[in-house]
Amino acid sequence: MDSLEIDIKIIIFTSLHDLSDLKSLNQTSTSFYKAFVSAKRFIIQKVVTNRLDPKLFREVSALARSLRIRAWSREAVLEILDIYFNSQPNITSVEWDLSTALDIYQLHMLVADFSADFASTALAKDCITNQNGDSGPVANISELRRFERNYWKFELYCNLFRDRTSKYAHIKQDRFSPEEQKLIFFDHFAAYENEQLGCVHDYLWDQVSPAFDDVAAHDVQWGAE
Repeated sequence: MDSLEIDIKIIIFTSLHDLSDLKSLNQTSTSFYKAFVSAKRFIIQKVVTNRLDPKLFREVSALARSLRIRAWSREAVLEILDIYFNSQPNITSVEWDLSTALDIYQLHMLVADFSADFASTALAKDCITNQNGDSGPVANISELRRFERNYWKFELYCNLFRDRTSKYAHIKQDRFSPEEQKLIFFDHFAAYENEQLGCVHDYLWDQVSPAFDDVAAHDVQWGAE
């Protein structure tokens, strides 16, 4: 395959649907590596778009931009949110690199798993008694994408507004207040969309807190010993 023209190698790259396959193919030979480098941004964009549903492009593009923030600032956050809320979703406008794309791919796998589990759990509950049943209706693709969009939105919020307190005490971070967060983020969504974000938070807390509590309990036990 090394004897193939570089254009053919690029076509092979852009036909992939998996970032791990892209990384492996990139490392197979010097000639494939050179082909990848010659059209790196274009190839990564194609593989990302091959993998993702277009309905997720807006959230994924915004999150990809947030992952590429070199130095956190209020201006950088506001610029990302301005593009997110006021521009058409366009993955090709992101300055993609392989590291960012791999982060997005790994998150996509987690979001898909969490969304499927959340949907099956929620739909198994009786809408009147709120009690769990043996089974419930199966979420269709459109409903699953709605669940997934909420997870991407939640990750975007966390990435933009999480506490980035530096280990260097002399560096002060000018964080957004809760009132500012409401104005520049939550007020752009309908009430039911914010309620869905709250459901994502609660679901993730239920998934993470048992493991965290177990680790904390063992820390206390080890400290006592």
